Amino acid sequence: MVWSIDIDTEDWTEVTEEQMVELTMKRLEQEGKGILVLHDDMPLTARALPMLLAELKRKNFHIVHVVPAPRQSAKTTNIERK
Repeated sequence: MVWSIDIDTEDWTEVTEEQMVELTMKRLEQEGKGILVLHDDMPLTARALPMLLAELKRKNFHIVHVVPAPRQSAKTTNIERK
C-alpha cells in the first residue's frame, strides 16, 4: 500500500506533548478528517498518545482500522468526525 498524510503531528520537532496534541487537533478540526503521521520511534509520541486519543474521543473523532482491500477495489479510510 502507498500512503500519504493529511495531518503532520510534528512529533519529530521540539514541542511538548500538550503542544503536539493542540496542534494536531487544530489541524484535524480544520480538515474535519485526516490521516495522521505519528512516528513510533519518538518518545514524545508515546507520551502524548493517551492525551491525543482522549482528545480525539472527546471531539467525536474515531480511529478506523485499515486493512488491505482486494486489488480490484482498493480503498482507504482515515480518521473522521462522526
